[in-house]
Amino acid sequence: MKADLEALAAKVRQPLTDWEQAEEARVTACKTAIAMLEEIGTLKLNGAGKTFPELFASVAALDADDHYFGEFGDQIKRLKGTTLDKLNAAQDAHIKAEADKAELETLRKAEAARKALEAEAYAEAMKIAAAEKEKAAKEAAEAAAQAKKERDALEAKATAEREAAETTWKRPISKLRHGSLFPKAPGSACSTSTAPRLTATAR
Repeated sequence: MKADLEALAAKVRQPLTDWEQAEEARVTACKTAIAMLEEIGTLKLNGAGKTFPELFASVAALDADDHYFGEFGDQIKRLKGTTLDKLNAAQDAHIKAEADKAELETLRKAEAARKALEAEAYAEAMKIAAAEKEKAAKEAAEAAAQAKKERDALEAKATAEREAAETTWKRPISKLRHGSLFPKAPGSACSTSTAPRLTATAR
C-alpha cells in the first residue's frame, strides 16, 4: 500500500521533477554561455586553435533575446556586446600586426637582396681590380725587360764601338814603334859597312 502511494506521488510530481531538471539544465547552459563570452572577451577560449571567424560565430550563435535565457538574458546581452567590441578590436590589431609583419618581411627581403647585390658588385669590382693590377704588373715587367734589353744593346754597341776605336788607334802606334809606319826611301839609309871611310890627312 505504501509503495503504491509513493509511486502515485512520484507520478503526480513527475512534471515538477521534469521541470526542475530542465530548469537546472537551462541555468547550467546560461552560466556556460556567460563563461564562454567572458573567455572569448579575454581571447582565452581554448586559446590557440580558434580563428576570429570561429569566435565571431560562437558569439553570434547566442540569442540574448531568446526566452530560454530568462533572467540571464540581460547579462548575456551585455556580455555579447562587449565581447564583440573586444573581438573587433583584437581582430583589427591582429590584421595590423600581420600587415606590419608582412611589411617587415618584405623590407627584410629587400635589404637582403640589396646586400647580395652589393656583395656581388664588390666581388666583381675586386675581380676587375685584381685583373687590372695583374695586367699592370705584367706590362711593367715587360716594359722593364724591354728597357733592359735596349740598355744592354746600347751598352754592347758602345763597347763594340769603343773597342773598334781602340783597335784603330793601336795599329798605327804599333807600326810607329816598329818603324814600319813610314817606308824608307831608296838610298836614304847609310850603312857603316858601305859608307866610304874618311881618313884624316895630316898636312
